[in-house]
Amino acid sequence: SGIAGYSFLFDISGTTDTDEVLDLTHTIDPHSTSSTSLADGIENYFHLRTCDHSDNCSVTQHVGPYWIDTIAPEDVVITASSHVIGVPNYDDTIQMWWSDPAIDPGTTPSGVLGYSYTFNNDPVGQCNFEIDVPVGTGSATSIELKAGLWYFHICAVDNAGNWSTPATEGPYEIINDTIPPKVIDISTVSAPSTAKTTLGGSEDHGITQFLLTLSKQMFDPAGDTDPHDVTNPDNYQLVSSGPDGFFQTDTCGAVAGDDIALPVESAVYNSLTTTSAIAVGGGTSLPMGWYRVFGCSTGGLEDINQNPLDGDGDGIGGDDFAFTLLMERTNLLLNPNLDDSDLAPEWTLSNVERITHSGDDADGAETSGSIQIHRETLVGDDHEFSVSQCVTMPVWDGSDFHLSAVVRVNELLGGDPGVAGAFAGVTYLDSPNCSGAPIGPELQTNVVLDDTLGAWLPIGADLGPAPATALSALVSLSVQIPLAEDFPFDAWFDNVLFQFSDTAPPVDPLVTSTTHTAGIWGTNPEIGMSWDGATDAGVGVAGYSFHFDTAAATLPDDVLDLDHVGGVHTTSSGTLADGQWYFHLRTCDHVGNCTSTVHEGWYGIDTVPPANPTAIASTTHTVGVEDTESVIEMSWTPAVDNPPVPSGVFGYAVTFNGNAAGTCDQIMNLGGAETGVASEPLANGDWYFHVCTVDLAGNWSSSTTIGPYVINDNVPPTVISIDTVSSTPNGTLDWAEMTCVPITQVLMTFSEALYDPAGDTEPDDVTNPQNYLLVEAGTDGIPDTVDCSLIQNDDSRIPIDYVIWSSETHMAAIGIGNGSALPEGVYGLFACGSTTITDAAGNPLDGNGDGTGGDDFGWAFEILGNNLVENPNFDGGLSPWMPTDAPPAFFEFDTEDVDAAETSGSGLISGVTDDTIIVGLSQCIDVSTMDVVLGLSGRVLLTNNSTPDPAAYGIVTYYDGAGCTGTEVGELATSVVLGDTGGIWAKISCANSNRPATAVSALVSFAGGADPGANFDAAFDSLFFGAIRETIFIDGFESGDTTAWDN
Repeated sequence: SGIAGYSFLFDISGTTDTDEVLDLTHTIDPHSTSSTSLADGIENYFHLRTCDHSDNCSVTQHVGPYWIDTIAPEDVVITASSHVIGVPNYDDTIQMWWSDPAIDPGTTPSGVLGYSYTFNNDPVGQCNFEIDVPVGTGSATSIELKAGLWYFHICAVDNAGNWSTPATEGPYEIINDTIPPKVIDISTVSAPSTAKTTLGGSEDHGITQFLLTLSKQMFDPAGDTDPHDVTNPDNYQLVSSGPDGFFQTDTCGAVAGDDIALPVESAVYNSLTTTSAIAVGGGTSLPMGWYRVFGCSTGGLEDINQNPLDGDGDGIGGDDFAFTLLMERTNLLLNPNLDDSDLAPEWTLSNVERITHSGDDADGAETSGSIQIHRETLVGDDHEFSVSQCVTMPVWDGSDFHLSAVVRVNELLGGDPGVAGAFAGVTYLDSPNCSGAPIGPELQTNVVLDDTLGAWLPIGADLGPAPATALSALVSLSVQIPLAEDFPFDAWFDNVLFQFSDTAPPVDPLVTSTTHTAGIWGTNPEIGMSWDGATDAGVGVAGYSFHFDTAAATLPDDVLDLDHVGGVHTTSSGTLADGQWYFHLRTCDHVGNCTSTVHEGWYGIDTVPPANPTAIASTTHTVGVEDTESVIEMSWTPAVDNPPVPSGVFGYAVTFNGNAAGTCDQIMNLGGAETGVASEPLANGDWYFHVCTVDLAGNWSSSTTIGPYVINDNVPPTVISIDTVSSTPNGTLDWAEMTCVPITQVLMTFSEALYDPAGDTEPDDVTNPQNYLLVEAGTDGIPDTVDCSLIQNDDSRIPIDYVIWSSETHMAAIGIGNGSALPEGVYGLFACGSTTITDAAGNPLDGNGDGTGGDDFGWAFEILGNNLVENPNFDGGLSPWMPTDAPPAFFEFDTEDVDAAETSGSGLISGVTDDTIIVGLSQCIDVSTMDVVLGLSGRVLLTNNSTPDPAAYGIVTYYDGAGCTGTEVGELATSVVLGDTGGIWAKISCANSNRPATAVSALVSFAGGADPGANFDAAFDSLFFGAIRETIFIDGFESGDTTAWDN
């Protein structure tokens, strides 16, 4: 018949049947209805029957119960705040606490579901009707808030959705935060031992993390790349000192000097403790050495209000924090503090199920952990558990090794179920990777027995030096219980160290004196010392112990007198007594290793002047008596040095002058062994001799003066001989002599010392080239010039190149020809006495020897032949001679001269040894316009230092091209000198011969050679190649030399 409608009812019974009277006619689904306002309660039901048109009705459906709660929770009670109402605060986050749960009143309360809260600047309470935190939460912290007045509003909502009215607290005043953060504490993982509760100075524990605690909340956005993020590793810096053990880096940024930048792997920030954990070491603890840790401020660390780090704690932000420490030992273990939760591959576990990583750290560090061993069952589990690591032994001579860790044991049954023993051990092996044979038994630490009652206890042992043959070592951590016992336990190991210490002394620096020279006397009574360059391969140089005394090998104590600061170090002795002093320096490192000492000296100190010579007198003059001799000669008995510690007489400063009260110029010009001196030629007048003595320390005596010596010289100087370089056969150049020797100098000897001031430009100076005149006769072959006043007729002036004066021999060496020999011609040489050359007394030259000064000296001579070689007498070195077929090392200038002339020398082929090829000297000469008949000659001095005998000779090779190029077209060779010449200059020469008609150039060579095994020197001088006009008057009849004549 179809559905007719519905009968329904609301009540508080769960079993009520409705009547059959329809309350709602059936139409199109769905159908709905609402109750009237019902009272709060938890037993509200809805009952429904469906009826058709035949009045048939269904069984009643009962739906419910429904919980009705129309009463809102009471206002939330705010109990506390991080801020005080009405009191300004720099903290820009506000933390609030309230009573939880809030009270939900009524007969059938549904209970508090959660809370909605807000922070704003409105004093009128309001809720956003969105649950921010669930019930069970009693606090909330704002985000970072701007400066101003802030209110906190909170509403509670129950499970029925009833919201309480807002509870409001405030105003809380936030002002701008300008106080910079600073580091208030620094610790490490692992922490210092209990004997060293704070860091500083030298450390011997293993450090893998630095823990920097800051004074306030730091900026910590998501990630770790923001430039100001407290977790950005770039905001920290770790630097180790270089070999000099001294830091040049004082701030973040580029390292300075030889400092070394080390990586910072990560930084983890704990906002509750405001601590940043900085990971360093790359998986192992820092090795021995000096380190400096930086927290970087500029462009780096900031607090949440953008205040930069105050590194130096002076209240002003923007500077870096720095902390310096010394690691005394090197730990060889990887992951020693168990920072890395992955124990493999560094640690090998005997039972991978029972041995795991634990977050329980011995030092309470949240960023580190420990190794946990858990024995679970009473029966059947292992009785021994171990954790081991193989390390490579370092190359470190004589170091002492140390093994240690901390352990905690918990016997889970309580009481005393049995004995559990925990210890560490090391086994040395003779091969790498712990693969060889053990070297002796395992070395073990002390054993921790039984339950440690929650404490971490140390285990350790000083092992001494490792075996010299050990290449690896197996370090193990073990826990054992007797085989007869079974009980569960937990054991933890942490802070494991297998480390070696520094037992080697440093390397001493280079030590010098800044005031004295070793082995030399000085007058300074204070010795200054300087040193630099000390190094230490271990913990670094700490400083220096030093001492001054008069013993050569004193060992200073090990108490430092000066700290090592890098760079140059200096010290001073203070004033010392006269004597021979030594400086002793000992270098020590930071663990007390010291060197065996550097000893420097002796350094002589002598502050007492010496005495002057005694018995001072002239051997040529008498005090107060006139003498014509212009040179005064003096003699004396040598001076002696005065006590207390005489350094010895070094020499004298002597002078002759006209001052009766003359003083010493303190410029030494005579050695201490001298017992006399001769003056330079002196002018007429009264002369005094002054002498001062200097000792080896440099102390000068006062002056001793002797005189006057009266000089009254009225005798003019004369020329007494003429010689040449090269010299003529009889050793002098006679008047009008005809000669063929290569002349490059004329040697003019005078009767006495002449006026020779410094330089060569004064008018009367014997070395002034203007005081000499050399002329060559014109085409008539007769020199017409008779004195220095005027060059006559067709004579021509030949330049004077230089004049060298010998005060000892009274000889003037007059250089002519600009290094080449004078060519064929008739010459006149004049020494000008009319207005120029004088002796020391001012007497002008007596050129004609008539006893009256003021006239010129003249000399005539003739050169027969043209010498084509340049620098034939080696007056000015070697140029243009070049080495022939030999390295330049064999070819040198020598002062040995064929005529023993001090102003000339020779060309030396030196040190020819073994199978060296023939060596010599040569120059190329243009012969295209020369005479047809040419000759070759010279002098050689052979010195043979071995057998076989060497040979020396001259040779000319003609070429048809310029510059000694083209084809050889002829040759001219001298006689050969064989063997050592016994210190005598031997002549080498050849007969004149025709020049090949096609010859354009000639290579002139003088050479020496020998068979293999020779060792000889050959000196050449007075070399000639050219045309000689041979006449009966040259050789034999006037010169006395008949070598050109045949029998």
